[in-house]
Amino acid sequence: MKPIWILFFCFISLSGLTQEASKYISGQLKTSDSLHGIPYISIKNTSLKQATVSNDEGYFQLPVSDENDSIVIASFEYETLRFKVGNL
Repeated sequence: MKPIWILFFCFISLSGLTQEASKYISGQLKTSDSLHGIPYISIKNTSLKQATVSNDEGYFQLPVSDENDSIVIASFEYETLRFKVGNL
């Protein structure tokens, strides 16, 4: 299994249509040896039961509710990573 490097950019996106704020975690998954983006990797927020897949360049965006949300990044080709949003 190959390790994955993860670059995260956390931000809050405010929706103009509703009164509450939507929170997201976003970033890019990269290989540890060449730092190229890794496409089509599964990223899951197991706390919210939401999931996404990284795009062709390894970028993704996933909703979160708070710092205790559990994130799982999984692929057949790379090591599975598990962590809490608050540990970033």
